[in-house]
Order: sequence, then structure tokens, then C-alpha cells
Amino acid sequence: MDWHAPDESAWQRAKENGAYVVLLLESDWCPFSRRFREQTLESPEVLQRLAHDFVCMRVPADRYPELDRRFGGAGWPTLALADADQNPLDQTGPLKAGELVERLAAWAEGRPGVDAPQDLEMASVSEQVMQRLLASADPEYGGWGQRQKFPHPEALHFALVRWSREGDPRMLRLVTHTLQHMQAGAIHDRVEGGFFRYARTRDWGHPQFQKMLGSNAQRMLAYAEAYQALGNETFRDTALGIYDWMQQSLLQPEIGAYSASQDEDSEYYHLPTREQRARREAPQTETWIYTDRNAAAVCALLKASVALDRNDLAEQALRTLDFLVEHLYRPGKGAYHAWDGKASGTGLLADQAALLRAMTWAMHSTGTRKYLDSAVELARFTLHAFGAGLPERVRPMDGSLVDRLHEIQSRGAVGERTELLPANAQFAEALLRLSYMAEAPDLRQEAARILGAFRHDWPRFGISTADYGRAIDLFVHEPVQVTIVGPRHGDLTRALRREALRPYIASRVVQVLDPEQDSASMEQAGWPTQRGEAEAVAYVYQAGRCYARTSDPAQLPFLMTRLGQERTL
Repeated sequence: MDWHAPDESAWQRAKENGAYVVLLLESDWCPFSRRFREQTLESPEVLQRLAHDFVCMRVPADRYPELDRRFGGAGWPTLALADADQNPLDQTGPLKAGELVERLAAWAEGRPGVDAPQDLEMASVSEQVMQRLLASADPEYGGWGQRQKFPHPEALHFALVRWSREGDPRMLRLVTHTLQHMQAGAIHDRVEGGFFRYARTRDWGHPQFQKMLGSNAQRMLAYAEAYQALGNETFRDTALGIYDWMQQSLLQPEIGAYSASQDEDSEYYHLPTREQRARREAPQTETWIYTDRNAAAVCALLKASVALDRNDLAEQALRTLDFLVEHLYRPGKGAYHAWDGKASGTGLLADQAALLRAMTWAMHSTGTRKYLDSAVELARFTLHAFGAGLPERVRPMDGSLVDRLHEIQSRGAVGERTELLPANAQFAEALLRLSYMAEAPDLRQEAARILGAFRHDWPRFGISTADYGRAIDLFVHEPVQVTIVGPRHGDLTRALRREALRPYIASRVVQVLDPEQDSASMEQAGWPTQRGEAEAVAYVYQAGRCYARTSDPAQLPFLMTRLGQERTL
């Protein structure tokens, strides 16, 4: 099939034939443009539809910016529809061949503006979850609950994401109000840092004095992320206070991982100074290493490292993650639950989800790809062992994952379902991020199946629906992606990666591809290896369409935040 050059002859032919014009807006440096041409536009069904019904024009967007602005503007590749008088009618991003044939059929029948297939019911769930969280929050002291109050930092994380998309002041107030009241409340140990497990009163007073690794890691992430988004210095101080307590009280320095908790001792914690506490024996710690809680600590340390500009936190995160991968993960067996000198306990779904999440965050935050093969193996093992690989009589038929066999009951009525929504949601979110890093769209489809399994009965899970809402949000609003092509440890590569992570953006995936170390995967995915004079280049894209490339670290945050605003707000 012949593609017309972008000149008047194509428009004239469209007028003579009474046909619409299809414009392919692309860029020579964009790997998605090449992939779209080779994998979709060369399909016989697509070629037949294009040749029979349209006048087709190929537009190198870099050389014809005026046409790109008029008919595209949403990245490359874009397939745009126009009439013979050069009026824009519709556009779409890269689709698979079957989807594009359906789209072209609608265009040929004069039905522009037909949306690509999507699950509109799923798209509304994120909003519904957020509204429930807003309605049930404590308007005076923040958080949730009247008699006992747990922090639920995962709900604050979700609220911050939604606020960044919509600018709803109620969501921002929920985050800041809760974090500030927790800081000021007795639940916060302002002497040694960290937070107690929960408060017995709604004003965050009368705490249960045990300190838990998992919940403190989640709170550190919440405060670090809020500092990144809002710049409140007290949030920074609180996050660092949690880190200091973790290092001093829970870290087992000989192995680099964290104990699970520090015991309750009300007399000790009522002492108001470090000097007074130093004259007493500190509360004991439980020495067991648990996979899910240490993996949560890895994610919190990685976020805090970026938000607080502390490289030592990332170094600690990778040391902890390396311990988990070496001692608590086995290919073909997944993640174990705990370690006390040796791995023990069949891993729960929560362990698999937490470890997979930590692996993806480590690759995103530090530029390493050392965990990629293990992450893909763990993802596929979990999908099989906790889903399709279960005996038929207990296998979930709706796409969700279930935990141990002895916990599975009848799957007749919805009320009898025993799946843990947070673990399913966290695993689905990790799958989504991994699908981009591994160029594995089937993992995104698996995530969609898991999330879709709960689309009708999610309200019964209470506050824990926040994880679900966040995962749905990531599915509906594809992340801003930055791929940096350059020497992994080069100065420019490091600078680009640092700036790609610096601004607060609701959803992003950052990765580094080294032309020497990652040449095979780059060639398979279509990433250009010839960089000209630049040592490293950052490519900014979203939903399979390139938007910009730059070798200027100072320009990168602007390109990312502009894209995030244009595509998600």
C-alpha cells in the first residue's frame, strides 16, 4: 500500500474520491512508531481496510510540526482521521491489528469519536472508593475510627494520588490533617522516632505501645511522599525519625534485614528524654525476619531516599532486598514467609505480592535490572500457584488469587469468598509496573483480571479498599514512563534518573537501559542504541506513545509533569 507524502496531492485525491484522510504521525527515534508499523500496520486486514476506504498520509512529525500540532499532539505514533477539507475528526494511539480494524470500520462508516474498548465500570471504581474513604474519615482528627484508630497510611497514599489528579481540596485536607494530627498525638514517639501500633482514642491518644516494622514502614512512605508532594519540613523530620528508630532498634546489621517489632513497655515509653530511657533496658524486639514486612520497608526506604535526597536509605533498601531474594525466595517455590536462621513457613499471597512490589520499586528507583528475571519468575509462579494451578474444585474462576488451600471455603455466594483484597490489589499493582519494565503485556491482562474479580463486592472490605482503589487508578491512568538509554553508572545517566524521580507524579515508571548490558532486550523492544553525541538520552512516553526525548536533566521534570497533567488531570 502506498502512503502519500504530506502535501496537497493527498488532500486533493481525498476530495476527488469523497474519502477521509488517515494520517500516520510518527517519529524516527520513537521505538513505538517502528513497532506500530511493523506489528500492526503491516497486517493484511489493516492494509486492506486502509487501502480500500481511505487516503493515507505518512507524516514524520519532527519535520512537519504544524501537521502534528493540528492533527496529533498526543505523542507518537498517532493515527488521525481528517476530512478532505483538513478538519481533524478523531485520533487514536497504537492499537493491535484487530482493534484497529474495528476502529477503521467505524471511521469508514462516518462514526468518528468512537472510544477504544475499555471497562467503564472499572474506570469508575477508583472514584467510588475515594468517595467512601472521604465520607468515613474523621473530620476533626483525621484518619478513620472512633474508639480505636489505626493510621491506614495506604489510604493516605491513595488520597494523595487522587488529589494530584483532580485537585480536590477535601483529599488534600484528609492527607495533611491526618499526618499532622498523628505527628502531634501520643501515638507518635517523638523521643526515639517511630509510631506505636494504634491509638485507643480518636485524637490519637492512649496508644498501644508496641512498635511494628510493617506499619512504621508504611507510615514512613506516607510522610516521605507527602513531603515530596507538599514540601512540609515536619513531614521530612517525621519520616527520618521512623528511619532512625528502625536502624537503632530493629535492624540486624549482620544480615541487613529488620526484626518484626519492638515490645510494648508503657513505663519506658513514658520517659520523656533519651537520657532517661538510656538508664533503662529498652523493650525487646522479636528477632524473626518476615518477608512481607521487610519488603514494605524496602519500598519505604526507596521512596524516602528519593524524596529526602538520602542515598544511604537506598543502599540500605537494596541490602535488605538482596537478603530477601537470597534467603527467602526460591525459583519455582516463591517467597517463604519468615526467617530465623533459615527460611521457614509456606509463603502467603501477601509475601509474594510484597516481594514482587519491592523488586519493581528497586528497579524503578535505582536503575538496576538485576531483579528483572526473578520478578518475572515470581509473578508467573504466583499466578499459577495461587490461581490457575490450584485443584479445579477450589480454583478461582473469576481471576482472583486465593491463599492457602485450607483457608478456601465454598465459592458459591459472594459473602463466602475468602480472598484477601489488599494482597490481590498489591499483587495486581506490582504486575502492572512489571508489565512495563519487562515488556510483558500479558501481565497487565492478568492484573486486569484480578482487579475485575472484585469490581462488584469491593465495598465489603472497608478501609482496606484503598489498596484496590490505588491499583485500579494505576490501571485506568497509565503511568508516565521514562526510559533512560545510557551507561548505567554514567554521570549523565545518574543525573537523568535523579531528575526523573524528583517531582511528585501520581504514577510513573522509570528504568535505565545500558546499551552494553541490555542490548538484547533493547533490540527486541526497538529502543535505539545510536545516541549521537549524547552519553545518555531520556525518552518520555505514556500508553505506548512517545512525547519527548532529552539529554538535559533540568528539562526532564518539566516534560514529565506537563505530560502527567495533560494526560491524567
